Amino acid sequence: MEALNYVEILTEYGADIAFLSVLTCVCVEVLKKTLLKNCTKKVITFLPFLLGVFFYAVFAAATNLDFGYVIRELPHVCERGFTIGSLSTVVYVAYEQFVREKQE
Repeated sequence: MEALNYVEILTEYGADIAFLSVLTCVCVEVLKKTLLKNCTKKVITFLPFLLGVFFYAVFAAATNLDFGYVIRELPHVCERGFTIGSLSTVVYVAYEQFVREKQE
């Protein structure tokens, strides 16, 4: 039960969103290089938001120890997932602009 207290503190300060955003960035990059190599950019644009909702739904179900929570609180889960997708998009764009070296 003490682990759930730590998770509650992280959630209170929004660290869960930050961690899940980084996870979303990594997963989107891996999917772009492997399974979605030939996919259009329009589809990949929505991928962080879909993965964000999925990851937050899994996180919410795990921290509340109840999958029914996801169904009962679907608007909250979708809002948090959209926040994760937005933050991961910003992090990815910042990475592309400032960190990653251009390959020519």
